[in-house]
Amino acid sequence: MFLERWAELLRGTERNALGVFVPGYGKTITALAAYVVARALGVADRLVVFVPRGNLRDQYADVDELAQVFHWLGAESVSFCAADSDRVFLKNLKTEVVVTTYQYASGERGNDALQAFCRQSKALFVFDEVHHLAHDGTWAQAIERFPHAASVALSGTPMRGDSKSLFGVPTTTDAEGFEYYDALHEVGMREAHAEGGILKRVEAHVVDYSVRMVRTDTGEEVEVSLTALRDDPEASRDVDAYLARRKLRFHEVYLETLLGPAFARFAEKRGALARQMARSGGWAGYRDHQMLVIAMSNAHAAAILDFVRRRHPDVRSARIGQDVPAAERQQLLDAYRNGEIDVMVQVDMIGEGTDIKPISVLVKADLVRAVGKTMQQVFRGMRYVPDWPEEANACDLYAAEDS
Repeated sequence: MFLERWAELLRGTERNALGVFVPGYGKTITALAAYVVARALGVADRLVVFVPRGNLRDQYADVDELAQVFHWLGAESVSFCAADSDRVFLKNLKTEVVVTTYQYASGERGNDALQAFCRQSKALFVFDEVHHLAHDGTWAQAIERFPHAASVALSGTPMRGDSKSLFGVPTTTDAEGFEYYDALHEVGMREAHAEGGILKRVEAHVVDYSVRMVRTDTGEEVEVSLTALRDDPEASRDVDAYLARRKLRFHEVYLETLLGPAFARFAEKRGALARQMARSGGWAGYRDHQMLVIAMSNAHAAAILDFVRRRHPDVRSARIGQDVPAAERQQLLDAYRNGEIDVMVQVDMIGEGTDIKPISVLVKADLVRAVGKTMQQVFRGMRYVPDWPEEANACDLYAAEDS
């Protein structure tokens, strides 16, 4: 549907479009196919795909896979390269398809190379995960210097927590002056679930937690649940700060309250899948369920990992964060991708673009509440696993009441 509308749009005078697709729906294929259409219509003869650096490895770094996709799309002999650093940069201006990062495009050397590339061609720009591209941001200001023939913006969540407008995204302003993005085609969670084979079902578990407090004036002990605190207008303003500053999230009882049910469910899911595969004579080498825990800081992640290893020594667990050396971090992430680690604790290191489909238990123990960011977190556990039976394709999401 998007490509049909894209072709119709290009036959007119409009040259910019937004596609909104949930993760797993095929943004990468859409980006490449949009170029094939634009090239066939004579609108573009080059493609530049801009991606966040974290997305480059998972979605565009495999040269053979990209070549195969272009072959399936009917575009033979397409030359392409990935330009992401001064060591690996755009050298051949005759290259037809360039996949680059917002960071490289904003750097001095990358910006100069891409300007030269765009000046001698009719380039189609694809802004992948466009919610990273605030209109007044450094990346947008750098990209604005590049001449181009048309653009396609793609995102699963085209919104920002800071409410800033996005670069390169068509918008509509209503009678009251409110501005909305104007998608050429949009596939949300409801549509993806109805279509099937794209997203897992979601089971949400909100865990309450009781806080025991002592009155300073009388010494009386009072036990109050997080639900009660949030329902009290006076107290609710202080709940977030209280939990963060007092470090209650580090407390053994808090961790047991939140992680205990998640690990119980994790054990059930792994055991059930193994038994079902054995009964049906299914493939013995299937990828089993994995768990992802989102912590609020590196110290919090370390505390959670310590708790997990003490309470659940039978699972293979690890953590990654900015305080873990880059080489070790990559090694651990690769092991998690390959199913060699069952439970990963992390702080904003496994996000959009990371496609680890067997993640099916997700614990949200951080303080993030922004809708767009939260949805991107939840999507990490929602990719459908074709090798699993339908009933196994469910993501269990655990969060504490204070979240």
